[in-house]
Amino acid sequence: MQEKYNVIGMTCAACQARVQKSVSNLTGVQECNVNLLKNSMVVTYGLPIATYMKEYRVHQAMKLLRETDATIADIAARVGYETQGKFSKAFKDVTQVLPTEYRKMQY
Repeated sequence: MQEKYNVIGMTCAACQARVQKSVSNLTGVQECNVNLLKNSMVVTYGLPIATYMKEYRVHQAMKLLRETDATIADIAARVGYETQGKFSKAFKDVTQVLPTEYRKMQY
């Protein structure tokens, strides 16, 4: 029998699906309040969940930019951004350089 996991208060369907998948991997957890989750992230990692996720995705992209010849658009999609523009803005917010500039600095 498959259990249903509820994340209360989440508005983004994609975010809710990801969190539900993560919560489903926690033994004994069947429901998680979003405010509790947000507060837990700040206590555990010192960052709000959105900031943590943005930095995590950008760091994954940095690795791909160093280790592959994939296009910026492909890397953006691989790390979960819908558009190259949104990815480039997030990348610059975290690193202070655009992804193209970062890649050039690696050579």
